[in-house]
Amino acid sequence: SERNCRKGRNAEVRKVITIFAALLALSAALVSCGSSAPEGMVALEGDNTTYNIYVPETWTAALSGGAVSAYAEDMSNISVQTVAIPKNDAGERLYEDLNDFCENGLKMSISSSFSDIKYAETSEDALGGEKALTISYIVTVFDVSAKTSKEYTVMQTVTERGDNFYILTYTAESANYSKHTDEVKSVVSNFSFK
Repeated sequence: SERNCRKGRNAEVRKVITIFAALLALSAALVSCGSSAPEGMVALEGDNTTYNIYVPETWTAALSGGAVSAYAEDMSNISVQTVAIPKNDAGERLYEDLNDFCENGLKMSISSSFSDIKYAETSEDALGGEKALTISYIVTVFDVSAKTSKEYTVMQTVTERGDNFYILTYTAESANYSKHTDEVKSVVSNFSFK
């Protein structure tokens, strides 16, 4: 009788262990499916982000203050900003659409931040399945530590979703810019909204 009781307890223990192992395997499978990054890339996850962004696995993540960014060894970098669509006191949009925001909001802000700026091009694009505009420009900035001016090339892909504009920015010293354009194209094409 005691032997049968032990067999029964052992069978129950084995059943519990089997169920527990199955649950662990299932949860691991669900986690790996939800966070699968494209080959050679890793997910950047900021606090309360409403999008998925993947960057090259050789880049270093720099998550601070809710900003999501990463940089390459040569300090070329990529970041995402979420900007609430500006509205007046009556709750009406200050910018009619994405084009208006890029031309009269973003470009005005860029021009007021840099005295030496050359716009290269603005082109239609897509970001996270939404219509986007990509603005490219070159700025010259005086580097105090090096006591010389440096030229940077910037590409900003902007889209609108819900009550926000999303701005994905790639910045590099102009000499390094083309080294990462394929990687950045992959970042843009793999960007998605949650």
